[in-house]
Amino acid sequence: MSHPVAALRLPLVSATPAEILHSVATFVSRLVKNLQHRREVRALAESDAYLLKDIGLTPSDVSAALDRPWGTDPSQHLLRVAAGRSRSAPSF
Repeated sequence: MSHPVAALRLPLVSATPAEILHSVATFVSRLVKNLQHRREVRALAESDAYLLKDIGLTPSDVSAALDRPWGTDPSQHLLRVAAGRSRSAPSF
């Protein structure tokens, strides 16, 4: 996922007020969503390792997600990590 500020990269000189408003609204919406997900990932950081293992994560995965820049969605990092781990896990 790209940085949320990228949503504001319109040629503002030729943009209509509606385009500018849409761009700002998109930026704010992504930022609010990313902050909400960051709060949820912070709550995951309080979980025991065995609970995280049940969803395919480790405490260091959660820490790495929270170390990402504040404007990015840490849950996307966790999804990629868990998906990669589940693909590489042996199937029985």
